[in-house]
Amino acid sequence: MLVGVGTVAGLTLTLLVILALRAVTVPTLGISLYRATADPLVLLSIAAFIAAVGLAAAFAPARRAARMNPLTALRRD
Repeated sequence: MLVGVGTVAGLTLTLLVILALRAVTVPTLGISLYRATADPLVLLSIAAFIAAVGLAAAFAPARRAARMNPLTALRRD
């Protein structure tokens, strides 16, 4: 769930930054500093990669915790 929330928040912030960069202009010259593009395929592939890495990193600890006896886990803390 945290990986999903982080991925959605990251995509939202990325789109906001891209829109902000597109809106920035140099007032005296009248040209834009950087013309960022929001390619949906690139953004979704990056989000999928980040989500896959997050899920892979969480898999081993979650599997170990699922196999542990709850009473033993509570006794250790």
